[in-house]
Amino acid sequence: MKTRVFPLVFASMMLAGAQAQNVPSGSALFTLWGEGTATDNGAGGNMQGVSQTNLIGAATFAYTFLNGNLLGNNGGGLGTCSLQNGTLEVKTNQGTITMTQAGMSCNVNNGTGPNTVTGTYLITQGSGKFQGVTGTGSVVVSFSSDGSPGKGLIRLDGLLIAP
Repeated sequence: MKTRVFPLVFASMMLAGAQAQNVPSGSALFTLWGEGTATDNGAGGNMQGVSQTNLIGAATFAYTFLNGNLLGNNGGGLGTCSLQNGTLEVKTNQGTITMTQAGMSCNVNNGTGPNTVTGTYLITQGSGKFQGVTGTGSVVVSFSSDGSPGKGLIRLDGLLIAP
């Protein structure tokens, strides 16, 4: 019976420690989901808003991207896709995680209009409690914007490694 109690007590102590630190040391799956206000000018776009994460709780985010080489028709005949890159910053009262990201941006109305961005991100910097974190994963962004502010959604899935 003691061999069953020890693992349970040890697991409870580890969970309590992870909650107190908010970022467990070692590697952990990292998910962020949120919504915000976005604009698109055909050459790129940006979005700011509020989000929730599985590891650090509530956060704000700022996302920007620039379109690069035009890839061509998006397959529907009404829009185009381009290579893109940009930055993503996630902030809490405990610190900031800064990421670079790259992928593909597609619009559905030839130029500005509803847009989707799919790509990968790489954590490049952390501050506060996130000092020294690294990680990578995928990012998906969509928003309905015709050059004026519109509603946007974001989701990140990946790996966060804390020292």
